[in-house]
Amino acid sequence: MKQIQYFCIFVALLNQCTASSFLFTSNSQELSYEQQLNELSKKLEGQRYNQQKDFKNFPPHFFEKKGLYSSNIHGNVMNQNNTFFYHLIREYVGCPDSNMFVTNLVLSALLDCAELGTIEIDQDMFEESIDAILEFRDKNQQEGIPSYSFWLQDYKNGTWYSYTQNLQKVAQIIKIMPDWVKNIFKKMDLSFIAFADKIAEAFHLPPDTDDSSHQEQEL
Repeated sequence: MKQIQYFCIFVALLNQCTASSFLFTSNSQELSYEQQLNELSKKLEGQRYNQQKDFKNFPPHFFEKKGLYSSNIHGNVMNQNNTFFYHLIREYVGCPDSNMFVTNLVLSALLDCAELGTIEIDQDMFEESIDAILEFRDKNQQEGIPSYSFWLQDYKNGTWYSYTQNLQKVAQIIKIMPDWVKNIFKKMDLSFIAFADKIAEAFHLPPDTDDSSHQEQEL
C-alpha cells in the first residue's frame, strides 16, 4: 500500500513541477506592468476551451464546451492525521468541470478590466463565451426568463435537470470497476472515489437560482 502512495506522491509532485514551470516561466519582478498583464492574458486564454470535445473513454478525454473557461471538481479527502499524501490528493486530483459560474465570473472580471482601460477584450472570443453561457438557460422556464443553471441540463421524466457531464461519466466508469480496485481506494481512505457512482446520483439537481441573472434585475 505504501508503494501505491509513493507512486501517487511522485505523480502529484511531477504535476506540481510542470504547473510551476508554466506559472513561473519569467520573473514577474523583472517585467513591466504591461508585460505582466500580457502574460496573465495569455495564461487566461490557455484556460479557455477553444474547441468542442466530447467525453471519451479511449483515448481518454473529458467533455469540454467551446467558449467556457476550465475549472475542476476536487474531493475534500482527509485522514485523521491530515498527512501530506492527502494534501496532494486534494490539490492535484480532480475532475474537469464545465459550468457556467466560472466563465460568468471571468467575463465579469474582463469587463471590469476593460472599463479601467487595462486590457482590450477580444470581441469574437467574448461573444463566443456569452453564447456558451446562454445555453445554460433553465429550460424549465419560459423563453425570455433570465434564469440559468450551474451546469448544462439534461431531460428526464418531463423535467430538465442539471447534469454534471464529466462527473457522471467518471461515475459510470467507477461503477463497473471490479471490487478489488474499489477496495484499494477504500484502504487508502479514498472511499469517495469508490462510491462516486452513488454520489453522482445526488447531482440530478434543479437549477441553482443563486446563479440567475433575474436577481440582479430585481435589485
